[in-house]
Amino acid sequence: MSEVERITEVSKTLPPPLRTEALHYLEYLASRASDEEFNGMLWSYSVLAEDWLSPEDEEAWKDL
Repeated sequence: MSEVERITEVSKTLPPPLRTEALHYLEYLASRASDEEFNGMLWSYSVLAEDWLSPEDEEAWKDL
């Protein structure tokens, strides 16, 4: 059984208030995951910028 199927099956056994709480938690996790992906792009930019903005890199790419 896949994880999605397991989540569905377990959620069916919960009383409505806990099902709502579980849904809110899953939505929170989904939002956090998308934030981490976005932040990951920002983090990598600052690290890569050290190379991209170096005089050596500028010299290597000046003819393009």
